[in-house]
Amino acid sequence: MERKLDKLKIVDRDVIKYIVIVFMGLGHFLAWLCGTGNPNAAYFLPVPYQILIDLSLIAPPTMFFFISEGFRYTRSRESYAKRLFIFACITQIPEYMLWVEKPIEITDFIGFSSLNVFFSLFCSLIALMIYESDRPKKQKILLMILLTVASLLTVWGFFCIGYVLIWHIWRDDLKKRTIIYTAFTVFYNSFSFISALLSHSETRPYEILGAVTRFTAMMLAYVLITFFYNGKKGKHPVFSKWFFYIFYPAHVLVIALLKWFWL
Repeated sequence: MERKLDKLKIVDRDVIKYIVIVFMGLGHFLAWLCGTGNPNAAYFLPVPYQILIDLSLIAPPTMFFFISEGFRYTRSRESYAKRLFIFACITQIPEYMLWVEKPIEITDFIGFSSLNVFFSLFCSLIALMIYESDRPKKQKILLMILLTVASLLTVWGFFCIGYVLIWHIWRDDLKKRTIIYTAFTVFYNSFSFISALLSHSETRPYEILGAVTRFTAMMLAYVLITFFYNGKKGKHPVFSKWFFYIFYPAHVLVIALLKWFWL
């Protein structure tokens, strides 16, 4: 069985990242720029647009997987963490710009507590560092609890820690990883699915479709990595590395500026 699956592993790390950022970038552009400039109003867009927006969730689980890979293979975990934190701080500026109207006033930033996905990635890396540390068990549990609370300020909340630990702990156990990943993804999407089922809004069918599509996207991420990733870096690892770091804040900035001056 494993030998048959190995024949499918034809996609390297960089190709997978390029695939998911296409879905992510397209989804973000559609969510913010088609309609009212608010992604929460996406249910009023045509169904194909809604599906493309929700398929962007193929990206986060993939990002958390590559955090687990980076943790395993990086030369310096501390430098890796610093790099993620620096880009998290940089990205927060255009992230703020997305949610406020121009011109920016200092009061626009008060009460804005959702930290961008780079902070989620940073928390996930710290979680692995704690998990694999030589600290006493009680100390590790306490630190993990504190980190989980801190992660709630980020866009992915405690789910960022859950996903990266699933990828890391059950890395070599396909059966357990598949069951736990699927269950965790059902749990993640259950909130929006139950809310959609209980909704009496005219958008109820679209909310249900959205919940199902998001679950599908996150499972597609799992399939892509589990069955098609060959474990190789890619042909231009240095270029790709910095491209992926720069792309996220750059595309958020472009969307924010288009939202300000176009909508």
